[in-house]
Amino acid sequence: MKSQNITRPVQCVIFDCDGVLVDSEILASQVSLRELEAFGIRMSPQTYARKYAGKKEEDTLALISEEYQITLPDSFLPKLRLEIDRALDHELQPIPGAKETINAIRLPVAVVSNSDLERVMISLRVAGLSELFGKNLFAAEMVAKPKPAPDVYLYAASQLGVDPAACLVVEDSQSGVTAAHSAGMQVIGFLAASHIPEGHAEVVKKAGAIAIVNNMQELKQLLEEVLNV
Repeated sequence: MKSQNITRPVQCVIFDCDGVLVDSEILASQVSLRELEAFGIRMSPQTYARKYAGKKEEDTLALISEEYQITLPDSFLPKLRLEIDRALDHELQPIPGAKETINAIRLPVAVVSNSDLERVMISLRVAGLSELFGKNLFAAEMVAKPKPAPDVYLYAASQLGVDPAACLVVEDSQSGVTAAHSAGMQVIGFLAASHIPEGHAEVVKKAGAIAIVNNMQELKQLLEEVLNV
């Protein structure tokens, strides 16, 4: 975990949503592959998540269209989003220990996500985590560029009234870690979600994570050490 790597004072703890608070990436991958099968796209949900986790759906579809030389109809994206929302509404589970870990934090907490705000709100509600964050929910639609650009993290810090350097971020994806690191924030790489592949720790370290945790219990322990709670 190496809590000693977190050297700057922390005034706020920020969580990504998908893959950190809720185990949603694998669900979204399964739905996406089901919808893409008609266009000849086939791979395991784990491979799909490894390639595209942390990206907005429109960016993922643009990459797939280019890689596989296919043209998706205009109706594909809204239908895909609807099917993902349905799956999340019925099957989504929180990451084990999320509520207990967040409840132990005595600093302001927030969520910063590349998902649409409505999707974030649905995910937190289904997982029973909504009351923990109040209005401190920030989504890529609020800024010009999504992760891996730092925009949404910088926007969140400005709205929270906290210096980015005093924010501690928990992220699972390469693009998310890159975004938070580029915003000047300290980042913990989180590896608990079911889509996380072997060797992912090195990926997020290279993107800027200064500590790695494998589950919420390890994260809680690290935060207790860093925040002295």
